[in-house]
Amino acid sequence: MEIFLASPPEWASAAARTGFEIARMDYKLQDGSLWRASGGGGRGGLMVCDIASRAALRDPRAAARAIFAECVARDYGGVVLDLEGEPDGTRIELARLTGAEARNRGMRFFASERLALAAGAADCAALVPTALSGGSLETRLREAPGAAVGGRRALEIDIVREDFTLPAPRGEGRTLSAGDLASLAGRHCRTPCFSRELCCNYFTYRSRTARHIVLYDDLTSVRAKLSLGARLGLDAAFVFFPHASDFAANLR
Repeated sequence: MEIFLASPPEWASAAARTGFEIARMDYKLQDGSLWRASGGGGRGGLMVCDIASRAALRDPRAAARAIFAECVARDYGGVVLDLEGEPDGTRIELARLTGAEARNRGMRFFASERLALAAGAADCAALVPTALSGGSLETRLREAPGAAVGGRRALEIDIVREDFTLPAPRGEGRTLSAGDLASLAGRHCRTPCFSRELCCNYFTYRSRTARHIVLYDDLTSVRAKLSLGARLGLDAAFVFFPHASDFAANLR
């Protein structure tokens, strides 16, 4: 499985020292134009382009031309279209155009799961988030809607550090900093547990009358996610480097 470290510009040098290829989180579509973050635009790796704003994209063809012009200028080997929320018609068209052009150029193309599914482009690998608060990651990967898009999927691994007050029917927890996690673990976690279903570490504790469960990732749990993805036939994974910087070099 090929591992890409997703990195903002300020983390790119540290990410590069690990030896992994970088997915450069340097770009966004805004006001109909492609913008590069200050300090971004290093050579090689993949371009990650954020198209979250509905006002960001006016002309999908012009946007696709700008994206691939930048790929040529910076020697990128592929494109990742990052989208939160539901895709609209212009973003779906951009994904289709990007997929076709990437295929013609022999480049790789990834997109957020909902966008990949909506575009229906066989040239696109759908990014499937691995952060779950319940259920089974294996089932999630096997049944991911993106699996229908040419059967191509890739892992999207952020590093989980969440404190859930039970019951948590909506699966919403409180995000912990590394320091918060260390403090809680020091007080409440003598021996951490590992959930094979979630591929994540956890411990429980009680605060006044409430019970809590803390889910968190480390090198072992991320390796477990990578191994599961490889076993299920996924050939790529994206790890958010700023949250994994202390162990990313050891992921091989």
